[in-house]
Amino acid sequence: MKIIIKLLSFLIILNFISCYDDKGNYDYEKINDITIEFPDFSWQQIIGETLKVYPKLKYAFNDSTDLKLKFEWSFADRVIGKERQLEWTVDTNVQSDLVLRVTNLDNNLTYMQSKTIRPTSIYTTDKSYLVLSEKNGKSLLSFIQYGEKLDENGNYIRDELGRVILEYKVLEDIYYKGDFYKLNP
Repeated sequence: MKIIIKLLSFLIILNFISCYDDKGNYDYEKINDITIEFPDFSWQQIIGETLKVYPKLKYAFNDSTDLKLKFEWSFADRVIGKERQLEWTVDTNVQSDLVLRVTNLDNNLTYMQSKTIRPTSIYTTDKSYLVLSEKNGKSLLSFIQYGEKLDENGNYIRDELGRVILEYKVLEDIYYKGDFYKLNP
């Protein structure tokens, strides 16, 4: 038993001595980490309309001009875009995560960000109204949808008081035109 204790003590002391000789000469490389931020957009998206997402990338170092980046957008396990900015016509009714993968090609590191998207029919969105009115003595069912107006960079357009400008779409007489059934799969 004494031999086993002496042998274990010798191995422990030998382990500490080998660590003591380590000079710590390692080559560290600074990595320009990327943080991806999505702008505020609704998790509810209308089937058939174009979703535009302009992500903001923040870098650990201010100098990011020499980075070679590859972008990949995916939704419901399929690739839907390969550019930095996404413009995608929502073509499915599956609720899933919209995922952006940014790969730095120099060091092969991948950074990800995601947001859950729930596709919906045009008539069930939370930014719309169905209006029943009368025109020329007949009932008229119309649909009004509103949303924030965006510029080409995905930023909200504001008026002189700083309020976000809304834009409206009006579909008149949807019941008799048959638009209700065309847009509601």
